[in-house]
Amino acid sequence: MFALNAYNQYTGSVKRIRNRKNPFEIQRGFSDSDEIAIVLPHEFAVEFLPNNYELKSKFGEYKTKYIKKEDGSLIYERSLFITKGMYSNTDYDEYRLFIEQVSRNDNAKIILTKI
Repeated sequence: MFALNAYNQYTGSVKRIRNRKNPFEIQRGFSDSDEIAIVLPHEFAVEFLPNNYELKSKFGEYKTKYIKKEDGSLIYERSLFITKGMYSNTDYDEYRLFIEQVSRNDNAKIILTKI
């Protein structure tokens, strides 16, 4: 069992603030995309592969795609786009949940079994 995205996981977190009074700003938006190819040894097979995932929000977009090829190799594609801007205090919880979902999915794991 291992995480396919071992090198570029989004590990940022957003502190929970129950009654936020002030707006917040994402000062620097960014775009990040990765493609990882993994060649599995012939004596291993994929037992579990996470589902493809897509998340769109006013704060950005996140997408993962897992492709199992016939030769036994895997392709993992990931893209993350964070939108800069000013957001109201009422948007804070939605932003926190967006970041949590990105972080959780970046840590998704696959399971291999020996044949």
